[in-house]
Order: sequence, then C-alpha cells, then structure tokens
Amino acid sequence: MKSILITGSSSGIGAAICEHFSNIGWKVFGSVRNVKDGEKLAGICGENFIPLIFDVTDINAIKEAKKLVESNLVASGLDCLVNNAGINISGPMEYVDSDEVRKVFEVNVMGPLNCAQSFLPILKKSSSATIINISSMAGKIGLPMQGSYCGSKFALEGISESMRRELQIHNIKVVVVGPGAIESSIWDKFEKDEKVELYKNTEYASAINQIDDTLKMARSIAIPAKSVAVKIEKILLSRNPKYRYVVAGITDKLLTLIPRKILDYIFKKRLMK
Repeated sequence: MKSILITGSSSGIGAAICEHFSNIGWKVFGSVRNVKDGEKLAGICGENFIPLIFDVTDINAIKEAKKLVESNLVASGLDCLVNNAGINISGPMEYVDSDEVRKVFEVNVMGPLNCAQSFLPILKKSSSATIINISSMAGKIGLPMQGSYCGSKFALEGISESMRRELQIHNIKVVVVGPGAIESSIWDKFEKDEKVELYKNTEYASAINQIDDTLKMARSIAIPAKSVAVKIEKILLSRNPKYRYVVAGITDKLLTLIPRKILDYIFKKRLMK
C-alpha cells in the first residue's frame, strides 16, 4: 500500500487530499493541531487515515509524529510528503507588524523545511518518493496587501528548487503545486481579519477596501479543493513530473500571463480609486 503524509489537513486543500487518497486506497497520515480535528477527519476518511497531532513549527512534536509514522509503515518507506500547512496575514508592508510577518515565514517556509528534514529518512526508504510543496499563484505574483504571504511563498519556491536538485541523488522528486483561488475556509478568515480596523487611519485604508473587493471577486471564481488532490495523484503517477504545476481557473491562469508593467498599472488604478 502506498503512503502519503499531508500537513495542514484540518480543512481546505489538506482535508481534500486526505479524503481523496484515502478513497483510492493509500495509507494517509494527516497532520492537524488538535485531537478534535483529527477525529473529525478520521470519520470522513475512514480506516486508511491516521491523524498526526503537531504544529509544523514544533520540531519536538514533529519528531514524535515521525515515530508514529515509522511504526505504521514498519520497513516500508513514506512515498509522499505534502507540505500544505500555511497561514496568512494582510496589510501594507510599511505598517505590518514584523513579528506577525516572522510568524508567517515560520509556518510557510520553516514549517515545510522542518517536516522535510524530519521525514526525509523515511522518504529515503521508498523506491520513488516525492515531496510536494504547496505554494500559490502568490508564489509568482506579488499582490498588494499580501506581501507577507507572497514573500513566504516566493521563498518556499526557491527552497523547493534547491532541494529538487539536491535530492536527485536519493531519487526523491520535489514538485511545487501553485493553486489559484480554491474553495476553502481561508476566505472566511480573510473576511474576518482585522486589517481594515488596524490600518483605517493610514493612507492605505481605501486601498485595503479595494483589495477586499478583489478578494471577494476571487472567491466567486474559486475551484474545488479536490482539484488539487486530483492533480497530486496525477503527479505521483507520472514517471517524470514537471517541477511546477498550476491548479487554477482560467481567470487566474490568464493573470500569470500579464506582463508585470501592465499589472503594476492595473493595481495602481485599482488601489487609487
């Protein structure tokens, strides 16, 4: 039985990947941060699923999870690690709290590194293992008021490229998946965050409202999270996968084709309304 470990599995993309791979007969390990979320996901995924309780910034907890994974796989290796866990904060880079930015990087950049370093000994036991790092369309395009998130995803893509070249000596593939707008509870978090109140007395107040309208528009064209799970299955079935895949609707895909100078102009006009 093939095996896969997905971080950040309590909802959205992570939960969709867990459910999909459980349904197709893989042994699935999904990380969540509390027992309740693990039990809920186990109820959805069934007997092929094993919850792991850890935060990707907690190295000691990851090491304990590694022991559980090893005990369930016995001599066989882990076939795939999906680094999906991530967080976001919004706000203009001029005023955003540096500690909050640091937290985003701890989760979105150091988290995947922590997990890769911890689980690589088990991945090496597989005859053909793959690490899949979930980036974003924001890993290629710097979006206004999303600099912390974009910066972390740009960093993750650079690390992924270096790791891909390094891990060739172990026959371990490293692939980046960059989703566009995906149906997820993260949109609710966007709408409930405090950025409007935090920056209401700055010169960016109007621009933040404009970006919020843009995000609401993006939510309206979001595609199902299962689309990412299906793409990952295809990647793992491929003998020679590409280094990066986009999973997005046509509108998001077209955005990546617009020259940067034109995007600058579009965003300027949008933010100065």
